[in-house]
Amino acid sequence: MALDLEAFNRLPGSKKALVILVGVGLLMAAFYMLLYEPQLAQITALKQKLTQLQRQIQEHQAVARDLPKFREENQQLRQQLAQALQLLPDQKEIPSLLSAVSRLGRESGLEFLLFKPGSEVPQGFYARIPVEIEVTGTYHQLAHFFDQVGRLPRIVNIHNLNLGNAQDAGGQMRLRGQFVATTYRFVEPVKAAQATKDAAAPKK
Repeated sequence: MALDLEAFNRLPGSKKALVILVGVGLLMAAFYMLLYEPQLAQITALKQKLTQLQRQIQEHQAVARDLPKFREENQQLRQQLAQALQLLPDQKEIPSLLSAVSRLGRESGLEFLLFKPGSEVPQGFYARIPVEIEVTGTYHQLAHFFDQVGRLPRIVNIHNLNLGNAQDAGGQMRLRGQFVATTYRFVEPVKAAQATKDAAAPKK
């Protein structure tokens, strides 16, 4: 080591300065690669993690601020669903509903030629129950019947209406009306899932 110091002391001043600069540069490079660079990468990763956590905190705070509004909207949706389900009879109410439709027809002065309930068709949480109907009556009697059906507390839709075969009966023009009256019933979630599964299954 002493020989090295003596050799260094014999070097010109400019070379001494160059050797010192090179040594300092090597020390700085070693410090950067062994200590500073790993720490810098860790600091960068921590900053990114901190930014992500701050964003999550802001999102959670926003949700917490809106929570009362969400609860109120959820309550309103539940009330609307309850009101909608009131329009859908359950299984035991279907016969009385169909009887009410038939009674309204007779009270309107219609003569029934066909009243044929069909098989119900699953539609998720509800099922469609179509009824093929054929009647004779005047235009006003038919219009009165449809109006009364529309006033029922349960949903009954009239579609596929076909009027024709007009005939004079005692000074009144009577028509033959063919249409489908469709009502709907509520299906419990478990039964609805099974009915949908059965409907999708291939027929054997």
